[in-house]
This record gives sequence, structure tokens and C-alpha cells, in this order.
Amino acid sequence: EAMAWSSPMRALFVSFAVIFGGVVLAIPPLRWILEKFVLPPPGTGPSRRAMEKGYGYTTVYTECGGKHYVVEVKITQGDVGYRSTSMMLGESALALARSSRPEPGS
Repeated sequence: EAMAWSSPMRALFVSFAVIFGGVVLAIPPLRWILEKFVLPPPGTGPSRRAMEKGYGYTTVYTECGGKHYVVEVKITQGDVGYRSTSMMLGESALALARSSRPEPGS
């Protein structure tokens, strides 16, 4: 996965925020505070309306013969984290099944 940012400072800020979040989650007392006062309780998620309004963009890049191509750009309807997960897993399985690359070691 990759993310693009409009400025190096914004990219640096996001990088530090991700690192800080990982450190906080790795320290049990701080994780307990987050779980108790900040994060939603287990088993809760977005509302049905929020899941229906969600969307996602997928851009697939590939390389062939030393040239780079954008293969597909699509908008996924439905919340990517909940509704579209099974669809993306199925598409990944189909892509692997249809792959013409030789098996390793053959």
C-alpha cells in the first residue's frame, strides 16, 4: 500500500503520528487508557447508513517489459472496511487463480 501527500511536511507528520500510535498501543497502561476512554467498545462499528455511504478508490499499477501501466481504477461502493472486504478477497483469489506466472521452483 502507498499514500501520496501534497507536501513533505504533511507526509512527515503522518509518519510520526503512525509511529506514535504504534508506540502507545505497545505500552499496556497507555493501551488500557485508550481502550477505556477513547476507542469504541468491541463489537461496535459504523451504522448501516454509514456503511452504505462509504466508498473506496483502487488503483492497480503493473509493470510489463520495463514499462509501467495503470491497469484499473474503480470506485468500491460500500464501506471498505466492512462491506467491501469479501469482494476484495474474492477478486484477489480470482487474480491469483488466473495468474500465468510459473510456480516457484518449477
